[in-house]
Amino acid sequence: MKYDAWKFAQLAETDFGTKLWEFLNEQDTFIRMETATRLYRPAVEGIAKELLIRFKDDFASLEASDYLRIKQMIGHMTKQVMARHGYHVYMKNVRVITSNLFSKGTRYSKGDEDDS
Repeated sequence: MKYDAWKFAQLAETDFGTKLWEFLNEQDTFIRMETATRLYRPAVEGIAKELLIRFKDDFASLEASDYLRIKQMIGHMTKQVMARHGYHVYMKNVRVITSNLFSKGTRYSKGDEDDS
């Protein structure tokens, strides 16, 4: 699947952007996002720790101004990965409680699931 980068095109074309997209499309990564989703948590909450481990050097080399844009792009990429697996946005700006990387994220749902 190709990433539809929209306003993140410049970042997505970097080595870091390419590596992030590949990571988000790995089966293990999707399983973590889906598990978080099934626990009624934002999908990025399930991958935050792995992102920090795998991309430690990339995050360390970011300038402060790029850090927020990268996190936004990860959210944008996550939305596309989740959509490909049949999920849709259920709730935005949900507080993330188990991450040093994200403070808020999006919860996803499948049409056949009860979100109450």
